[in-house]
Amino acid sequence: MLLMNKPHNTTINRTGLEMLRELRVLDTHLATPGLTGDAIGPLQAKRDELHTRFSKAADYALALSQETGVTFLNPLEEVETQDALGTEQPAPEKIDIWKLLTTEQRAKAKQEITRLAGEFKRPEDEFDLIISKIVDENDNVIADVFKVMHTATKGIDLGNNPNKDYDPKRNWDSSVAETKRLNLSGITLEDAAALAAVNPEINEWVWLTGEAKRADRRSAPVAYVYESQTGRGMRDRQIDYRYVAFRPAVVIA
Repeated sequence: MLLMNKPHNTTINRTGLEMLRELRVLDTHLATPGLTGDAIGPLQAKRDELHTRFSKAADYALALSQETGVTFLNPLEEVETQDALGTEQPAPEKIDIWKLLTTEQRAKAKQEITRLAGEFKRPEDEFDLIISKIVDENDNVIADVFKVMHTATKGIDLGNNPNKDYDPKRNWDSSVAETKRLNLSGITLEDAAALAAVNPEINEWVWLTGEAKRADRRSAPVAYVYESQTGRGMRDRQIDYRYVAFRPAVVIA
């Protein structure tokens, strides 16, 4: 029997769903506590390269759909409703958060919405209240907290050009600097979960600027928000792709 060697340059064409599932597997590995820099580097490079190809495929499908009028299946719609670490999250009960505030808190919340809308040149209706959680070092919930947050479906792009990748104004350091400049609340995984619950249409990554202790010289924490689900991962802190959004938030004490 004749055996033929497989060419080394053979390219495997994955479907969008397969690529997305592989991205989530890589996210799980990158979120592993104690992962060394030698291990993070190759995983991060593979993750970045795969996400770039996935994004280009999605952009092409969108452009083709607009040109032909044919609707292409979004692979995200086929993915199980799990976060990046594979744990299911229950659907939250819908409540009117504004009714839980005191008169003074409502006044402050409205002032902050006006301030943030002005700073980022966005309509005030893109900002709303969330109920987040404060957790201790062991992730035990110790208190609830009200925050005004940017809750629109499309997050804020700190870059100069929304159609351009690789703008350092979108990376971790710039996002942290903007948070400090405007005296904002850093974003935590609990904030991201509250954001996902308020607007299930969101589908993007958000830097977890409120979890700076998790960052190191190379990587920083980020959350993926999609269909009321969220999960934490780690990314190169210099990454500045346009899929990473900025979500300003302010605590309403």
